[in-house]
Amino acid sequence: MIGLWRRADDPLWDRVRLPLLLSLAIGTPWLAIAQRSAIGATAVIFVMAALAIAAMLRARERDRWILRAPVSLLAGWLTAASFVSLGATLAGFGIMGPVAAAWLCIALAAGTALLVQAAAGRAPAYAMAAGWALSAIAAKNAGEQTGLALLAAAGAAAVGIVAWIGWRRGPRVTSDAWSGR
Repeated sequence: MIGLWRRADDPLWDRVRLPLLLSLAIGTPWLAIAQRSAIGATAVIFVMAALAIAAMLRARERDRWILRAPVSLLAGWLTAASFVSLGATLAGFGIMGPVAAAWLCIALAAGTALLVQAAAGRAPAYAMAAGWALSAIAAKNAGEQTGLALLAAAGAAAVGIVAWIGWRRGPRVTSDAWSGR
């Protein structure tokens, strides 16, 4: 509601609106797509993630708690979920074995989260969401697939470290950051 009423004419919020709206609009039928096509659902969730990440990277520090943090949580969750979907699809269609698909997709999820977090700088909510998902994967695999669990835990720790470094460096200053809006 804040975006509709209190920030309706804010150009810094306008930068975020289109990719966020597209991500959410595409996500609306995602469950129906997933029930019909694993490949379609995987493609859709990657598009949703890319748009949410674009929205997050456009969000400025000024409205951290009412815009950047919620969008960052969505982007972090979608980053992890997209690679989980890819792994399940690869294994489900017999393209790769389940363990090989898990190794590949955990590595890709952690690598993507690291790159996005490094680009985002001061966006700890992204790291919390992506790190939480990687930690859940680590916990799920701890008893049976120790190597996968360690990879996921290392990915979560690395994302957390990159987030901490970004936080210590402070917000990135861009040409519109000091516009007074």
